[in-house]
Amino acid sequence: MKMRFSFYKQHLRKKLYNKILLIYSCITIGSLLAMAFLINYNLTQTLQQKELSFNKQVLGHISDYFNQKYYLSLNILQQIYVNREVSSDLIYFLRHDYNEYIANRLDLFSKSSTDIFNSFQTYFKSCYSRDQDIHSIILYSREKNFVYIASEASGPGFSKFTPQVQKLVMELSNNKSLYYPYLFTGLDPSSKTGQVYTTVSSIKDPITLENIGALIINYDIGGIYNSYQKYAKDIKGYILILTRTGTVLFDSSNRYYGSKYPYFSLLKENAAPRILNEKSFINLIHSPISGAVIAGIVPQSQLLTGTRIMNRAILLITFLLAAFSIVLTYFGMKIFSKRTQVIMQGINELKHGNLKARIPVDKSEDELAQIAESFNVMCDSLQDYINRVYLSEIKQKNAELTALQNQINPHFLYNTLEIIRMEADSKGVRNVGQMIYLIATLFRNYTKSGTIITIGDEIELCRLYLQLFNLKYQNKLTFTARIPAEIINYSIIKFSLQPIIENCLVHGIDRDIPGSVITLEGFKEQNEIHILIRDNGAGISIDKLNALKEALKEGDHYPSSTIGLSNVNERLRMVYGRNYGLSIESEAKAGTTVELVIPALKKEDLREYVQGVLGG
Repeated sequence: MKMRFSFYKQHLRKKLYNKILLIYSCITIGSLLAMAFLINYNLTQTLQQKELSFNKQVLGHISDYFNQKYYLSLNILQQIYVNREVSSDLIYFLRHDYNEYIANRLDLFSKSSTDIFNSFQTYFKSCYSRDQDIHSIILYSREKNFVYIASEASGPGFSKFTPQVQKLVMELSNNKSLYYPYLFTGLDPSSKTGQVYTTVSSIKDPITLENIGALIINYDIGGIYNSYQKYAKDIKGYILILTRTGTVLFDSSNRYYGSKYPYFSLLKENAAPRILNEKSFINLIHSPISGAVIAGIVPQSQLLTGTRIMNRAILLITFLLAAFSIVLTYFGMKIFSKRTQVIMQGINELKHGNLKARIPVDKSEDELAQIAESFNVMCDSLQDYINRVYLSEIKQKNAELTALQNQINPHFLYNTLEIIRMEADSKGVRNVGQMIYLIATLFRNYTKSGTIITIGDEIELCRLYLQLFNLKYQNKLTFTARIPAEIINYSIIKFSLQPIIENCLVHGIDRDIPGSVITLEGFKEQNEIHILIRDNGAGISIDKLNALKEALKEGDHYPSSTIGLSNVNERLRMVYGRNYGLSIESEAKAGTTVELVIPALKKEDLREYVQGVLGG
């Protein structure tokens, strides 16, 4: 039991293709066995019907032959009545002693004007020439109680009563109306074997209709044998011809002659086999006039003999088909199993942390190829997700740490700046007090609001920053913001615009020369918001501009002089995706334009997204 469970655990429980192969094999073998059974059953039934049908045809031929003899007996009797000379001679013979018959015959011959006299003996001789199967003709006289045999082989003569004749005499005596032939066997005393069949017809006086005797015609059984012998090699079983009481007239097996057929009461034609001396199928033909029963007995064992070779051939073919099908399925499953193992190897590598694991995709387009392709896409998406989420979290945490390091204690800083501002005002240095007030306001806004603010709030921070800058440089800088009201309430990540403006102040314009202008423009196009920051400064050389564009596009290796732009661009791409961020255009001595593109999202929608991605 333990070995069976171990085999199941090793080869089936964790092996999908082994399970499929086992189920398929069971279905295939079961289906082929069912099909073989049906084919075998149908062929057996067909062969059985064919044999029984052939047996029926042979019975029909034997029945036709037998009926010919039966009607011949009737014809012989009828011809006696038709020929008056023959009938008169026969009736006189049956009613008188043999010496009286001879004397009467001589008197008639002497009175006759011809040399030809038609006697019943002459007529019987002609009957032998009509049918060679007639073995002998017997006359029985009821009044004189004698039997006369008119045999061509042994010559005419009288015979003593035999048990069969005595039985016949009693039947004829008790049934005066008997006319149609009866069937008997062995009524011919001259037949040593007794293998003859007999027709018995009563002879009546044409005038008085009195029953005066019987005409008994014995037919040699060899005629039926000759008729049967044509089919003996092909027919199965044996043929019987029985009287209405079951006495055997003909038996092709030579087993039941001289007796009554022991299974006569069981002879009923039925589709199912009946048990006689063995299980057998039965064909029957009943003669409506003579009452004879012609039976074809086919033992079931003989029918099955012909199907054994066929059954073995069907089983062999079934076995070969099942083996071929299972072997073909095995190799097919092995191919799929190898492909599955490749997929499992990729999954295991990913499970152990190898994010570069990829599954080779073959040319087929089946489910396994789709799984491999989906796995590779999932790994790419996972790696991109990690780059976006985890790296952004690291950078966000670093930014928060830097902010904390810079802020230290915001309340302490606010209080300190307020004391300095009040001291500056008391000394009459109002310009310094105003600057301190602006710095404090900026710090308060930087620390109190979250990661997401509206575009309007972000622009206001830029105004405060530039106002502080103008106090230092005595209003040498002009700042213009042309932002439509429809986009002011859309949301943006905090510190998206201020570092760009700071970059303009540091690298773009000359702070000592009056007339410097920074312009902020915005517009909404479909589902995107575009914000342009322009300055009229010195611009950027072509080489530096190309390097800067490439750095913004690739998201790595920013020049140290553009750390503000790189920080904004990287944060925007982490939050919104690689399709969004900054682009830059510049012309030497004509100024620089930075374009910021983000999706148009309300604060709630953007906050939900940022909380999911950045944890903020």
